[in-house]
Amino acid sequence: MRAFLYVLAAAALFATGWYVGRESSDPQRDLAERFGAEMRAHAEMRQRLSPKLERLGERLETQAVDMERLYAERRQAQAESERLGREVKALQTGYEKAALEASLARIRELVPGRYGSMTIEELRHLRELDLSTSGVMDDDLAMLASLPALRRLTLRRTRVTGAGFAQLASMELEYLDVELTAVTKKSVEELQAANPGIDVRSNWDK
Repeated sequence: MRAFLYVLAAAALFATGWYVGRESSDPQRDLAERFGAEMRAHAEMRQRLSPKLERLGERLETQAVDMERLYAERRQAQAESERLGREVKALQTGYEKAALEASLARIRELVPGRYGSMTIEELRHLRELDLSTSGVMDDDLAMLASLPALRRLTLRRTRVTGAGFAQLASMELEYLDVELTAVTKKSVEELQAANPGIDVRSNWDK
């Protein structure tokens, strides 16, 4: 009888230990506990990072506003630059036209028989100008700088003295005739030094 009770007690203890062990090692419960712990940790981390993320978002929003403002200012500056460019071009075109008109009026006055019917467009493309035996003077040479295509200029038997040759130095003249004038040798040499390719016919090339 005593041995039988020992067996029953051992069986009860074994059964109780097996149940508790099985219950404590339930994989579904362990997984749920780990998942819950990870979720709590994630929530805590999110709570700690939330203010930093908000501040970062505010900074990015501010930077985006600043960039948009800078782009707007750049577009405005570019538009202003283009507008000024158009105005400068219009002024330059107007100045060139006015200079050509003044030159044409003076040339017609000096040599009406030769250039009396010339137009602005013809003057713009004029390559050779003959003002010989006219009343052209040194002050008139400044108007020739407005003739972009002029390459040959004849001032024979005029009242030029060479004092206005500085106006001719910037031009792309290939030929200049100042024979039978009061142009000095020094003026001719200075012009040739400024424009080495020019062919000058004067009283000094004999």
